[in-house]
Amino acid sequence: MINKKYHENIRSEMLQFIPKEHGSRVLDLGCGDGNFQKLLRSEVKYTGVDLINQQNFMHNSKNTYIQGDVIKVMSSLIAENNKYDLIVCNDIIEHLPDTSEFFMLTSQLLRRNGLVVGSVPNVRYVGNLFELIFKRDWRYKKGGGVLDSTHLRFFTEKSLLRIMSKSEFKVIFLKGINGFSDHKSIKRALVYTALRIMDIIFFGKTKDIKFLQLGFCVKR
Repeated sequence: MINKKYHENIRSEMLQFIPKEHGSRVLDLGCGDGNFQKLLRSEVKYTGVDLINQQNFMHNSKNTYIQGDVIKVMSSLIAENNKYDLIVCNDIIEHLPDTSEFFMLTSQLLRRNGLVVGSVPNVRYVGNLFELIFKRDWRYKKGGGVLDSTHLRFFTEKSLLRIMSKSEFKVIFLKGINGFSDHKSIKRALVYTALRIMDIIFFGKTKDIKFLQLGFCVKR
């Protein structure tokens, strides 16, 4: 079953990772309905790629939609000598079998000074750690989350940085997004307070566990 809300998500929290001057050609891998283009300048030439047929994709004279396997599509675009100023990969890398191959293909699709902006789930997120440590479980789930049943790869901030470094990408901006909040209940407020105390005790080495995802902006 397709999660319609997931594919319609505009991902406004990713706007902070996109520089104002992001170029005119944008490739969005795992684009869903293509709503992410609403965060970009209106004059960009936007190409969206997704495995699923996105019938609600916003078609116009500047937009192109390609349905297909992301890796195969990237290889075809390279063969056609396509280049992009900005490549977006929001929550797509964890669905791919070979992260190194993805970054290798991405580098070949970038124009000079091009940027890659994206996000991945954070396997050290406190909700996931709670199930692992206290429930002693690692259960895949349907419909999203760190342990979504379609995820093939898992990342921490450290492992993501290592992969990017090996792929010869320079990190411009990397931080946790969609953090654990304290405003929904007393229980969550207590957990949030405990997390902040842990940050102090462990000299900031646990601050990343408050975030469901990691957002980044990198360049060659």
